[in-house]
Amino acid sequence: MLRGLRDQVQDIDTLARDAISDDAWQRIPQELLNPQAPGGSKGRPTSKAALANIPRIIVNESSSLFRQASLQIKGDTIPTPLHFKAVLGEFGPSAEMKVSDSSVIVASPRTGKGVLSDETKRAIKAGRNAVVYFERGDGVTFVRKAMLAQEAGASAVIIGNNMSDPWPYVMKDSKGEATTSGLKIPVSMIKQSDGKKLVECCRVNPNVSGDLTIQTLSRDCVVCCDSFAISQKVLQLPVCGHVFHESCALAWLTKQNTCPYCRRELPTDDPDYENERRRMQRTHAGSTSNGNESEWSGYYG
Repeated sequence: MLRGLRDQVQDIDTLARDAISDDAWQRIPQELLNPQAPGGSKGRPTSKAALANIPRIIVNESSSLFRQASLQIKGDTIPTPLHFKAVLGEFGPSAEMKVSDSSVIVASPRTGKGVLSDETKRAIKAGRNAVVYFERGDGVTFVRKAMLAQEAGASAVIIGNNMSDPWPYVMKDSKGEATTSGLKIPVSMIKQSDGKKLVECCRVNPNVSGDLTIQTLSRDCVVCCDSFAISQKVLQLPVCGHVFHESCALAWLTKQNTCPYCRRELPTDDPDYENERRRMQRTHAGSTSNGNESEWSGYYG
């Protein structure tokens, strides 16, 4: 009996050593790598309304899809730095760069209609690598707003959208003003809600500073691994900003409510699931120091 028990122990030990030597314990089951495979993750399709609202973009040579901008602002009355994702305009400088520790100045008038106030001009001149904030609209072109800031000595311009939808929004220069005017500073847009936060921060804190960063993004679709080509239609997801061929994205999103790259969640048409998600968002929002709104506020209103 003892010999039989000893043989069983040896067999178990041999199996364990073979598994470890083969790194079997490290291998992830294939079905988990492919959520659409039988037995894989029980995903939910993305909401039809959300899919319809995701921007479709035709790729062109000056497309902003391959460049990403971000703005971080800080100040004495801001407990933790605020981070805003920005969309570069399809005009002006687009090379990788970082404008650090810049003075953030809200333009007056805020839409740039007419001329900048003397107070704004003095603030730009006295500031450090000033980043000037404008709001979209009032019949003033994006390039005209940027040129007002450039002529006053600014290093960059941030424009806040004047409506929540559609987003992301890509600024264009249909009149070719950037070339004829000699625009030399980068121009980016942030969404409406972020623009309101920025203005409020500047209102209560006269010494707001910011870091503006422009980075180059991959030109490949991570679903099919093929590069984006001129004239192709691509789809850019809100919040994370990842870009895919439209057909590749829809093949995934009609089965899964996550970004194919980073797995950020999108809304679904499952009311029970959405109620639970909203409850969790409210819980997390209540524990967040900077009071950021839900990342899907554009969908949920």
